[in-house]
Amino acid sequence: MSLLAGIDVGNIVARDVINRAKNDGSKAVWNRTAPRGSGKWFSSESPPKPPLLPLWSTVKPWLVNKSDEATVMPPPPSVYNSQQFNQSLREVKQISDNRTAKQLQIAQFWADGAGTVIPPGHWNQIACDLISSYHLNELRSARTLALMNAAVMDAGIHCWNCKYTY
Repeated sequence: MSLLAGIDVGNIVARDVINRAKNDGSKAVWNRTAPRGSGKWFSSESPPKPPLLPLWSTVKPWLVNKSDEATVMPPPPSVYNSQQFNQSLREVKQISDNRTAKQLQIAQFWADGAGTVIPPGHWNQIACDLISSYHLNELRSARTLALMNAAVMDAGIHCWNCKYTY
């Protein structure tokens, strides 16, 4: 494939992706207030910060059929302040308070907090490193990144569905 043909294909795909994004639901505006009370999400900032992307679960996925979502939903978490909840909380706290140097290194590697590349950027870096180490050509590289990013997008949509369902 010539360089110009590759540019033409890239422009066509980019146009299609941009047109799809215009109606995928990612620009939905949340005009509600977060529920308050024991065991609910809260912001200690003043004014309170709204929850992060509470409508992201409504975005149109790339690879997953929305009607199949219920079949992969995890079970609900333990009821807040129940015996199981408190036992799980103690377990997390125990691990956090006694983590090994290796566990801390792993946590810091995957932290992807504010000011970082965030999870999608992290996965793109991993994919690019693998693409380079396997010496993939441009076509295979583009396909790998396209499929990986579509999967990351769908995973984010599903995670937000679980997060705000429960």
